[in-house]
Order: sequence, then structure tokens, then C-alpha cells
Amino acid sequence: MKKNKEFRLNNYFNHLILLLMLALLSACGGGGGGSDGEDNSDEGDGSDTLSIGDMSGTWRVKGTESSATSDCDGTNINVIATVVQSGNNLTVTGDDGSSLFGTISGNTISLSGTYPEDGGTTVVNSLTATITDDCNQFSGSDSWSWTNGVFSCSGTSTFNSMRLTGNGCGDTIPSAPQNIQIVSGDSQASISWNSVSGATSYNIYWNTIGGVTTSDNQIVGATSPYVHTSLTNGTAYYYIVTAVNAAGESTQSSEVAAPSQPPSGPPSAPQNIQTSSGNNQVTVSWNNVSGATSYNIYWNTTGNVTVLDEQIENVTPPYLHSNISNNTTYYYVVTAVNAIKESNPSLEVFETPLTSNIVAPTEVHIIPGDGRVRVAWNDVLDVDGYIIYWSTSDNPLELSSFKREGASTVFVRGGFNNGVEYTFSVSAFNALGESARSNSVIVIPDLFSSSGVSVVSAGHWGTTCAVRMDGSLWCWGDNSNGMFGNGTEHSTSIPVQIDSDYDWKSVSVGFNHTCALKSDDSLWCWGFNYYGQIAAYGVSRSNIPVQVGADRDWGTVYVGSNSTCALKIDGTL
Repeated sequence: MKKNKEFRLNNYFNHLILLLMLALLSACGGGGGGSDGEDNSDEGDGSDTLSIGDMSGTWRVKGTESSATSDCDGTNINVIATVVQSGNNLTVTGDDGSSLFGTISGNTISLSGTYPEDGGTTVVNSLTATITDDCNQFSGSDSWSWTNGVFSCSGTSTFNSMRLTGNGCGDTIPSAPQNIQIVSGDSQASISWNSVSGATSYNIYWNTIGGVTTSDNQIVGATSPYVHTSLTNGTAYYYIVTAVNAAGESTQSSEVAAPSQPPSGPPSAPQNIQTSSGNNQVTVSWNNVSGATSYNIYWNTTGNVTVLDEQIENVTPPYLHSNISNNTTYYYVVTAVNAIKESNPSLEVFETPLTSNIVAPTEVHIIPGDGRVRVAWNDVLDVDGYIIYWSTSDNPLELSSFKREGASTVFVRGGFNNGVEYTFSVSAFNALGESARSNSVIVIPDLFSSSGVSVVSAGHWGTTCAVRMDGSLWCWGDNSNGMFGNGTEHSTSIPVQIDSDYDWKSVSVGFNHTCALKSDDSLWCWGFNYYGQIAAYGVSRSNIPVQVGADRDWGTVYVGSNSTCALKIDGTL
């Protein structure tokens, strides 16, 4: 029977932590052996013992099983070990939560502790290791054995480790580089500095506005002199330099600036010229040109624009050309400018500003009521809202209007005189302006003209509701859970008007609750709320309409037995 891989993984991890500490301290010398000033060299072979100082830090340990007996199911390992040194004492913690403790005497380390591994114990039998001169890496091999009283195995492994944090062999952070020098050239700058003792590499940081910090653009691993290429002539560049070694990065050097080089010639012509129109205005945009410090626009209303035409100087994209005439075509070219001269003109573009790019509403229908009217029309694309106009036939010049924001195409209003002839029309508007008005429609409000029903819905439990042509809402039948929405729970076979509003558009009745849409596309529900079907927080029922949220873009509502679904005007559910 083979030993499970999980047994070997944990087993191998723990003995590698032991291996880490033994290798580092036996190879480099540690703690008390070097703390009293004595020479810790190995007198037998004349080699020097490395002076590594504090072993504290984190290490990544990687190992590979070289050989193992048949009861072992081998695996590779890649773990993090944290070492804390205090005098001659060491604590080693693995990233699986295990801890080891040891003491250092001279070049040797003694460790004790137990490591439960699925009922067994891992023992490190022997190990050898070699550490590099900078005390930041080591490698070696060991032999080990494991048993849990039923299974047992043994084998050999090879391993290596790299220090992740800590100062290696007593490294200190280097000082900041000195004597930073800059020499500018065509589209480049050469940066040089004095070497820093103990530094293994250098970083350069830069920007084009000054006040450079290590959060700015970075060039890693630079050597002196470093040539920074692909720069823009005519632009100043600012630099600082830092020195780096295993202990960290130095403070930054003094800031220096590369003298600005004049451009070698005129910039290229601007590309990708785009225009868009508005009410008495045109917006012109283009791609920025390398080395350009400003741009000029030239224009006319006849085409074939040259630099002798009307000029708009020192602009940046996008540029708004305002206070111009609607329904007139304007032609444009753009040039880029630097310290040398002006570029060739761009390709010519043209645009015609318009009062509005939307059409007038169509299919205007009016349903009269008792002192009321209900106006509806077809939807128009790309609008912000509609304006409803009306006047009386006796005084057609005295025009009244109502401006409605939003996409609703229904308008319900009272306050009209019965028997008086009114003329209605509708226009659409957006940011560009207002469309033409629709065809006019004549209507006469009347006491008896509102008897028609536009929408009716019968519920599952004997409740019926209807929306009349004048926008009023009526219900009758069962009202035991407040399905009428009239503030009572009294059932009746006689239709009862729900509130005094005349702006209801549609209604849907379910098992014991009701929902309806108003002409402003708001959604309202009432009745039983045990399952949250009317979306009223904290109540089990409501016998008056409760608005669902604050949105006014609902299109259709569907009421089931104990649930409600609705579509918005854009088709989302």
C-alpha cells in the first residue's frame, strides 16, 4: 500500500524548514558565534566564515525528492519560511502554521520539536548545504525518514532557497547617487552619475513637469551613462536617480532637467479630423500631433479652404465653433504649430449645423372626457421629451403649452371647458432644439364622452379593474385584501373610482393584489404583500396605491397570483 501524497507533502515541508535553518547557520555562522567579536572561521580548512548578521527574514524553499522507498509517494515542494533571531535563539515558522525552535553555538544549530503528520513523525537524518557569498541563496541535499507506526518511508532530497526579505551578509541600503549630469541631443538625453559603494544597480525616474518622485515614470536597472531616447524636441524632461542593492533602494538624488532642444522641423499635419453639429455650432476634433504646441483652424462656407481663409488661432481639440448660422455648410482644415513653423493643412472636412435633427410626432389621437383630454402619439427616436400645445378655436393665437421630459407618449390633463372646441398639436425636442409640430387635432370635452373603457383586467379571485378613456381607474368585486386601492377593504359589485386621478394608463389584477401604470410611466401597486408582490417594505398589505421605486420608465406590468413582473420602456425586465 502506498503512502498518500498529502502525507509526504506536509512531511517534506517541515523537514525543509529544519534544513533551511541548519544550512544557513552552519554555512554562514550565526547568532552568538559571531556576536562577541571572535573569529568563527573553520580552522580545519582555512576557509572564512561568512558574517551574515541577523538571520531574520523570509525565505522561499524549493525541494525535489531524489529517491524514496516504496511506501513513499514523493512530491516537489515550494514553501515560505519566516525566521526570527533573538540572540542565540531562533524561531522558524512555515506558511502552514508550524513552528520550530533552536539555539546556535558557534557554527552549529540544535533544533527540537515534534511535527505531527497524519499520526506520524518526520526526522531529518543528515543534510549538507552551501550558501552563496552574499548569504542570500543556498543549496544542498539531505536524507530523511518518516513513520506513523503503520507506514514508514525514507529517502533523499535536493533543495535550494532564496532570501525574500532581510539584509543578506550585513548589506545596508546604499546612499543616493551624486553628481547627476544631463546632456541633451536630438530627441534624446544622456544621464550620468557617480558610482555608489555597495550598489548593484540603479533606477531612473522622470517626468516632463518637474518635482519628480519614485511614483513617476521608471527606468529599472540603468547603468551610467544612460541614453533616454524617443523624446520630443522642444519638451523639457526632469530626472532623479536611485541606487539599489539587496538591502533596498536609496533615497533619490537631486533633480536635474534636460535642456529643451528646439524642434528639427515643422510638425506633421493633424490627422483624423472629425466634426459634429449642434444648434448654431460645429465641434471640430483631431488627433494630437507629436511636437505641436498649438493648432490653427481655417474655415469658409464655399469649400477648398486654404490658410488665407478665416483663421481661429491657438486652439486645442476639441474646438467648439459657435455663433454660426444653421442650415449653412461650413468647411474646415486644421494645422499644427511648433517653435519652427506651421504644418501643412489637414484634409478638409465639412458640417452643416441644424436647428434640430428630429422629426415631428405623428398619429396624434385625443380622447375627450368630462373637462379632460387624453392625448397620445407615436414615439420619436433620439428625443429628450415632448411639448403639447393647445388653443381654443375662438382665440387661436392664445397658445398654451406643456413641456414633458422623458419618453412618455401619453398626456392627460383636466381643467378644460366642456363644449368648447380645442386644437392640439405635439412637438419633440432634444439638445439640438425642437422639431416641427405635428398635425393639429380638434377635440371637444364633454360630460358624456368619457364612457368608453380603454383597459380592463379581471383577477384570479373575483376582482375586476378598468381604465376609462378619460384616464380614470375603477374597480369592483372582491376587495378583501385592499385590491381596489381606494383606502378600504369593502367589497362591492358597483364600480368604485380609485382616487381622483385621471392619468392612469393600464392596470393588471392578480390573485389578491393590483398594479397599474400612470401616464408618466410610473408604476403603482396595492393589496396583499405577504410575498412582497407590491414592493412595499415593512407592511403585509396596503389598501392605497404605493409607488414602486422612483423610476418613470415602466412600459408594461404583469400581475400573477402572488408575484409581479414589469417591462421597462427599453425592453429590460
